[in-house]
Amino acid sequence: MPPRTLVLIFALFVINSTIARNSDNPGFWVVSTSQPPSNQQNVNNVCVTDLKDKLKLHDAQLMELKTQLQETRNELLREQKLLPPQDCREVLQRGHKDSSLYKIKPIYSPEEFWARCDLTTRGGGWTYVLNRFDGSVDFFRNWTEYKTGFGDPSGEFWLGLEYLHHLTDSKLNEVLFELVDWDLKKVYARYDKFIIGNENVGYQIKAMGKFDGDAGDSFSQHVNMKFTTTDRDQDTDDGNCAVRLKGAWWYHKCYHNQLTGLYAALGQSKNHQNIHWNSFHGDTYSLKQVRMMIRSVD
Repeated sequence: MPPRTLVLIFALFVINSTIARNSDNPGFWVVSTSQPPSNQQNVNNVCVTDLKDKLKLHDAQLMELKTQLQETRNELLREQKLLPPQDCREVLQRGHKDSSLYKIKPIYSPEEFWARCDLTTRGGGWTYVLNRFDGSVDFFRNWTEYKTGFGDPSGEFWLGLEYLHHLTDSKLNEVLFELVDWDLKKVYARYDKFIIGNENVGYQIKAMGKFDGDAGDSFSQHVNMKFTTTDRDQDTDDGNCAVRLKGAWWYHKCYHNQLTGLYAALGQSKNHQNIHWNSFHGDTYSLKQVRMMIRSVD
């Protein structure tokens, strides 16, 4: 058993033993029921308050050690490949080489789920968030569908905001956008940090790192934005950008890009409602293919 695990177990034993010894001490819990002098009563009150504070501290320490012990246990099981990988980067680290569907389970996710992994692009280890290439899936959806995900991971699909939150909450991630126009020109935009908050904060983009790529930066403006759908307006515009643009996104008055818009053949405009990245052909050109993927970096 690794030394770290032994230390954690020993610490748990010491804290539990300390609490047990204190509770067995006959004088530990006794407070006089007679009428003591006022100064004695004050002393007793101070002792009781001090005892409660110490017990709260013990409880907090015990909870922290239990959490660390569980995390260490999970690490051991994962090393022995008895737990699913946390993300597609770990899939790659376990020796897989084929880009395909794999079951993963981020640390804080309550369940495992199927993810599409790209194990070759730019070193591999990417987890798909969005994939569009033929318009076969309708992306004009409501909040619940964007939260839980939709489509087929082997085709066009959206992973789901809740899964995206768990992935970016447990490890530091980067995000990659790959864009293809109708002349098959392929460009990319990468940001070296990407964190999505939970549903309570509207799946807000809480952090975004430095940009690099040849697509131009059309995403940095969306940092701190919350996700908006047709039935949940969280953008900074006077109206609902999702309704106006027939999509759903981290809109900012309303957009500098939209990868969930209407699919239009041959790059034709859909009144700004199309799939676009402003710095690559502008907002009236509808892209042929787009991918959004994340990869843990720590």
